Amino acid sequence: MRFWDTSALVPLFIAERESGAAVKRLREDPEVVVWTLARLELLAALARRGREEPTAARQLALVRRHFLEAWERWSEVTAADIVRRHAERIVGTHSLRASDALHIGAALGNSSPSTAAKPPPPNAKASTSWAPTKPPRPPTPTLTPSRQARQPAEDAKRDEPARPRRGERVP
Repeated sequence: MRFWDTSALVPLFIAERESGAAVKRLREDPEVVVWTLARLELLAALARRGREEPTAARQLALVRRHFLEAWERWSEVTAADIVRRHAERIVGTHSLRASDALHIGAALGNSSPSTAAKPPPPNAKASTSWAPTKPPRPPTPTLTPSRQARQPAEDAKRDEPARPRRGERVP
């Protein structure tokens, strides 16, 4: 069982440099634990990507659907009061943003049996199963990094002065 924060989840659904490693970790340990607000953070990231790349709307709709389907198979840490107390202690000793401290607080709070969503009773509907019967099919990341994210690097390369060739004098 691994705790996944939003930054670890995104590469499972959107093609990034870390996607291969993230999919490998999911295959190694398909029991995923997430903080309840990670869902909102990931949906916000997808919406932001949609505003940056309007032509990717169909792909993003598919990614969103896959994410929401996967979310139903994961254990969700929902005990906000316990998580908040952990996060308050963490920000007092570490230089973290509140959202990062909440994720760490959720990971710490997961060690308490009362903080993670419990499996449904055996007579619950099969469609609401807490754990998949087989490891979930890792999603194939479908989107490339946004043009906006690539553009500054491309501009920097273009604006670099040409390097002198071997043996050439530099004025």
